[in-house]
Amino acid sequence: QAADEKVPPRLNPLYPQCLEVIRYLHAAGLQLAILSSDTTARVEQFVKENHLLNYIKIVRGCDRGLSKPDPLLLQETCQALGTAVDKTLMVGDTRADWEMAKQAKSAAAIAISWQPENHQDLQLADVVIRELTAISVISYQL
Repeated sequence: QAADEKVPPRLNPLYPQCLEVIRYLHAAGLQLAILSSDTTARVEQFVKENHLLNYIKIVRGCDRGLSKPDPLLLQETCQALGTAVDKTLMVGDTRADWEMAKQAKSAAAIAISWQPENHQDLQLADVVIRELTAISVISYQL
């Protein structure tokens, strides 16, 4: 935090196709949240600077007592979204994301990995994708 105060904030760019996929998922009616290991203030700044305010309903960092991979972080976020954890997909790029999804008993943990051959923890994820555009919404009825 002290370093953050001394270094001027910089815009962290979105991953390739991220805005396009976020808009698509939002238009499909999905509730979207960002859970980050950064502070909530910095995640809020990221959302604002990348023009995501209209799409992301919940923004949480790990500065309020919980941190990844604590499943309570995902469970509380789902509760705030008004969604069930077992109906929630976690898309993440770290072991902590996939562990959190598994421990919280989410519907699935999707790993985004641009170089999957270099990542030893991918077996923790249910699905591994190389691009966010691999995510699509299908409708079905039970």
